[in-house]
Amino acid sequence: KYVKLFPEADDILDKKFKIGRALVDLGDYTAAVENLKPILNEVSLESEILVQMTIAEAYEDMGNDEKAISEWLKVLYYGRSNIPKLNITIRFRLGSICERIGMYDKSLEFFEEIVRIEGATSDFGRPAVEGINRIKERIKSIEGYKNN
Repeated sequence: KYVKLFPEADDILDKKFKIGRALVDLGDYTAAVENLKPILNEVSLESEILVQMTIAEAYEDMGNDEKAISEWLKVLYYGRSNIPKLNITIRFRLGSICERIGMYDKSLEFFEEIVRIEGATSDFGRPAVEGINRIKERIKSIEGYKNN
């Protein structure tokens, strides 16, 4: 009601974002994306990153992994953000999605970037190394299967 009654309100973009976020939380991913995409060009850079992340999350939650990858990459390449370790977190998401859908080379790239940036023994590096090892084992087992 608020959005319809007060379309020129100072906090209208925040309200629209909250509606989109609520729709994701409720599992109505298509409606969330439809509500969030129009505000992308109207918000500040930091808000744009949050809106884009919510869109990416919606696609991922609806099982549209290819579109989710595309949307997460947009967040990754926006550049600067005040959100601590945002790019590392997104690389984890991308690595996990790529692994899930069998894009092992891309998944390895994302996990290896995390290790390169953070170090293998860091809080972020250790799970990335686990991801690398898991994928390499999976690739080995696939190659072994193909050779039989």
